[in-house]
Amino acid sequence: MLDMEQKVHIGRKGPDSIEFDHGEMRLPMHPGDEVSFTITIINYTIPTHVHLAVSRELKGYLSIINDNPYVRTEEKVPVLARLPKDSGDGVYTGKIHIISGYGSAKGGFTITLGGEDRKSERKSTFIEKDPIKVEMLPKRIRGIKIREKTPLKGRRKSVKLPEDLKILIGITSTILILLLYVFLLNPASFWASLLASIGVMLLIFYIFNIYRSQG
Repeated sequence: MLDMEQKVHIGRKGPDSIEFDHGEMRLPMHPGDEVSFTITIINYTIPTHVHLAVSRELKGYLSIINDNPYVRTEEKVPVLARLPKDSGDGVYTGKIHIISGYGSAKGGFTITLGGEDRKSERKSTFIEKDPIKVEMLPKRIRGIKIREKTPLKGRRKSVKLPEDLKILIGITSTILILLLYVFLLNPASFWASLLASIGVMLLIFYIFNIYRSQG
């Protein structure tokens, strides 16, 4: 079924004017088909009877349900189009006439039935095949050997200081602490103490070197 509509305007441009939204309507049909559409009549003047008539070319193919409606403002008129099964694949063209104001206003629009190619309705044929099944074989997972953690070769080893070096560092630290103490108590004698300390440190280094060379 086609959802089509033709609108007819009576008296919109004057008391005797009739206008149509579509000057021509085409209903693609096959022999044996039935198609319905609607003619909506809109009246812009005083209420009046409107007469609808089918031209002789479409007699027997179009049926107007109410061919003489009384239209106050708006009225819908159903129309049924039917092609006999033995009508062939021809095209049938005619008119629907509209008469209002007791014959003072006349108009009409063209309507064509048939002419649809049956090939357009043929659906493409597809051969349905069984879906291809792909079976995934499970892979064998070989045993994974976990290696034991080995200690890093690059680890830092603790450095042991010789006892002689420890003694030397202790003496040097003691002298520095005494120098700081002297500087805080008597800054004037700091320089003399500094020189004496440097001499003592040099003497200690000298003795330390001799001791290491003999050892």
